Amino acid sequence: MAEKQLNIRLSDEAKAKFDEAVKSSGLTQAEFLSQMLVLAESQDVKALVPEVATDIDSVEAHLNSIRDAYIASVKRYTNAYDIAADKVRSQLEALGTLTSENQRLTAENKEVSIRLAERDAELSRIKEEFAKIKAAANDAEKLKEELLETKEQLLELREKHQGDLEAMRQAHQSELIEALVKAMKEK
Repeated sequence: MAEKQLNIRLSDEAKAKFDEAVKSSGLTQAEFLSQMLVLAESQDVKALVPEVATDIDSVEAHLNSIRDAYIASVKRYTNAYDIAADKVRSQLEALGTLTSENQRLTAENKEVSIRLAERDAELSRIKEEFAKIKAAANDAEKLKEELLETKEQLLELREKHQGDLEAMRQAHQSELIEALVKAMKEK
């Protein structure tokens, strides 16, 4: 059946009541108006043929029951959809938060890695310096040992030759005295 547009003029109050009735029914305006027409027709039939009024009421009760069940089903579906959508939104927000936190931690990790690399380089430099200082200390220790050995050798030589030096000094002193005495005699 082809659909046609219907334009009607209503008072503000009637329009508000119509809009409220449509909203509470969960139907579109066209669906609501169609149901109102069916209701009006069934009332006309009941008035024309009173014998079928109970049959019409029974059918209407079944139809109302089916309609109410359908509306409840749609509402449950809509509620379930809204709950699922809220859950998805919540999870997306949590994912966004986790992504931001992950990015922050990744950047922080890079900074820490850079600092660790710098500290590793500094530690390597310090180890090299320490190795040089240790080598210099070992060299100094060897030199100290050599100096002590040389000092001991000099002391041994000094003690060994002390007597010879004393004898030579006395001999030289005696020669000087003799030379002086001789020189004085000649004068």
